Amino acid sequence: PPAAKPQHSTSKSARKDNPYRRPFGPLSMPELEQQIADTEISLSQVQSQLADAESFKNPARARQLQNEYDDLSRKLEQLEAEYYARGQ
Repeated sequence: PPAAKPQHSTSKSARKDNPYRRPFGPLSMPELEQQIADTEISLSQVQSQLADAESFKNPARARQLQNEYDDLSRKLEQLEAEYYARGQ
């Protein structure tokens, strides 16, 4: 019979408790704050581009901007979760 695969003990709670297993856990607080600020600026720039009527004349460009906006929004959510997890 095939050997049993070892059980991985990487539960969500273990990942949550170990900052090095979280996407932005290894960042220092100043680095985390800078990443948040940079991501907010990038989101604002993409929002401005999305608001431009010219963006919708090219459907591929509109999709690209929407995907970029979605990615940046997710990143900001993760950054803020890390920030608040540290009790700041």
